[in-house]
Amino acid sequence: MRGHKCSQQRDPAGDYLAYLKHKRYSPRTIATYGLALDKFHAWMHGQGIHHLHDLDETHLEAYRLSMIERGFADATQEVFMRAVKNLLGWMEKQGQLFMNPARGLVIRQARPRLPAVISEADMRRLLAQPSVCTKIGIRDRAILEVSYGCALRRNELASLKLLDVDLDRQCLRVMGKGRKERVLPLGKHATHWLEQYLLKSRPQLETDHLDEQALWIGYGAHPISGSAIAVLMKNYGRQAGLKLNITPHVLRRSCVTHMLAHGAHPVQLQLMLGHSGMQHLSKYLRLSIADLKAAHQASNPGK
Repeated sequence: MRGHKCSQQRDPAGDYLAYLKHKRYSPRTIATYGLALDKFHAWMHGQGIHHLHDLDETHLEAYRLSMIERGFADATQEVFMRAVKNLLGWMEKQGQLFMNPARGLVIRQARPRLPAVISEADMRRLLAQPSVCTKIGIRDRAILEVSYGCALRRNELASLKLLDVDLDRQCLRVMGKGRKERVLPLGKHATHWLEQYLLKSRPQLETDHLDEQALWIGYGAHPISGSAIAVLMKNYGRQAGLKLNITPHVLRRSCVTHMLAHGAHPVQLQLMLGHSGMQHLSKYLRLSIADLKAAHQASNPGK
């Protein structure tokens, strides 16, 4: 509904998205909600409804039905309906709606899909792909080890600075979502390859810009972007013969799943991931339980 006016005086959807930005919601969430509200406005226009104030419960159910008829995925339906409900709820709190037609709206949650992870054996094969006889290979091995060992988001990994690394204490300072800082332990493998990179590889890449503070650099000391890191991971995944498209988030999920399997406490993982609550860990717990059931059936205990 950005660019569309639901009333002559104001654009509630635009105001709502601005509110989300002020509250430091992620750009991806804001973009998704913006798309969802644009789609809802287009549907309203097609139904001859020109103002959000004219909506009632039957309109919202009709919109839900229209998405089902058009074959929208369950997850898409959930996000689109949640965007509409949240907008109307915000308008009610702002005094812009007297009667909120979405107050009693039940959001039907899509059946969650288990997150894609790779096995520990495949992880070892992936880590072995960079040629550590070359300066680029050492750098890439360090990137893979840190990404997996610290369960970092792509932007967190790409934005690391030299001063964020403390090899003596074997820890890493990470700036996460909402500018929230956390300090993570570096495992022995990540520490080893980071040290090799900083002592042997990075000095050979610093032909220019000796004052470059980005941790990961390429030829000419140019910082490596998050998209470039994603490409190199994808290539190493193919090189290792893995069917799954390897991304920083796949390594993040795999790290958490492997740590849960080895007895890590969910609260520790919550702090490590930089999550404000435990709800985000539920999908990892479901995956671990699924693995446990599979192992249980394969071992035929009690027979």
